[in-house]
Amino acid sequence: MSKITAIETIHPSEVMPNLMLLRIHTDDGVIGHGETYFTPEAIAALIHDWMARRLIGADALAVESHWRFLYERSRSFGQPGAEMRALSAVDLALWDILGQTCGQPVWRLLGGPVRETIRIYNTCGGPNYGAAAKEGKESLDWPGYGDEGEPGPLQDNWASFHAAGDLAAELVSEGIGGMKLWPFDRFAHAKGGHQISWEDLETGMEPLREIRERVGMQIEIMVEGHAFFQLPAALRLADALREIKPCWLEDILPLDNP
Repeated sequence: MSKITAIETIHPSEVMPNLMLLRIHTDDGVIGHGETYFTPEAIAALIHDWMARRLIGADALAVESHWRFLYERSRSFGQPGAEMRALSAVDLALWDILGQTCGQPVWRLLGGPVRETIRIYNTCGGPNYGAAAKEGKESLDWPGYGDEGEPGPLQDNWASFHAAGDLAAELVSEGIGGMKLWPFDRFAHAKGGHQISWEDLETGMEPLREIRERVGMQIEIMVEGHAFFQLPAALRLADALREIKPCWLEDILPLDNP
């Protein structure tokens, strides 16, 4: 039995403020790596304060048993949230340990290949997306509250607002077949997500039109809504977006919308 001896959480705040990295150590020297995103301090506290009591000293290869135990005791707090993000990092690390122990990639342990190639798309965020607020900034840099990031390397959030055509052309040149962005989120909260004005709608459409003008249909466009809109605004958005032929609209409505 490969026994879990230590759990280590790492917060690389200078690289990506919302990222949390996880290492699970075993008595035979294998270290499994996992990661998760958003509120890293809260997730780290949850892992060390609660999940570690299940894991330390336990069999590191009992991946399904650990997942089931932690999931069944987390879901009473709701499906989303810090518990699920913590569990995802733990699950990744345990599968990594199993793969290393067996000398096999995890995809093979999960059943092997299904297809030879897959298409990929770029989520237009960036290292500081959704990070801590700058002093005095009302938006709190919260995703969807108007945070547009700062220009710089890998700052695709900023580029998706201010240089969407250039970003699309760059992605096409790299062989990336799609891009996901959220040009309407900044308008959702003024009216509780129930309405979006024609003026705001047109402003949000500008980067999407710029993408189509620059690269045409060479790239798929996915529009994210972060579940900020109610049905009347969502219907208006969906109707307007027919123009740019999106691949999909993601989480436009709240998860608990009836």
